[in-house]
Amino acid sequence: MKKIIAIIWFNASWKDTIAEYISKKLWIKIYSISWVIKKEADKQGLQKTRDNLIDIALKMAKKHWKQVLAERLLEEIKNKWIIVWMRVPEQLNYIRDNTESIFIWVRTDLEKRFERMQNRELYWDPNNLDELIKLEKKENNLPNISNTEICLQKCDYIIDNNWNLEELFNQVDEIIKKSEYF
Repeated sequence: MKKIIAIIWFNASWKDTIAEYISKKLWIKIYSISWVIKKEADKQGLQKTRDNLIDIALKMAKKHWKQVLAERLLEEIKNKWIIVWMRVPEQLNYIRDNTESIFIWVRTDLEKRFERMQNRELYWDPNNLDELIKLEKKENNLPNISNTEICLQKCDYIIDNNWNLEELFNQVDEIIKKSEYF
């Protein structure tokens, strides 16, 4: 049976940093659920902007079913994998029902995440804290898509990522020690 580590997050919580750390430590490949959406954008000849990717995900969920992205991703996955960009409860349910899996929630305070966004300077990041709050409220209320609060309830582990990388990696190491997955 396939083994999956799913990392659930809010923007700028360092999910990729955690995935890369686990990947290097345990030699496990990383996949993003957005890979399926980007593949669909290529098929449709669309630019891979944040808005286009959200629109494609919404249309796929409406046309097919909410877990369609997880289904398509699992078709590609072999053995052990880390999946990032998971925020849809039906996707988590599908992963849980069809693999051996652990779900890790990365909890980071809003202010800390905004500070990280300012440092990374991605063009789609909000310019101020109010914009970030509005963006996350919008993304968590889209029909047929994200609901991070429900996803949180499904998690096996929670990482408090309000500190430095050393503390973050210590928490990841503790999960690795505790989990029968590894």
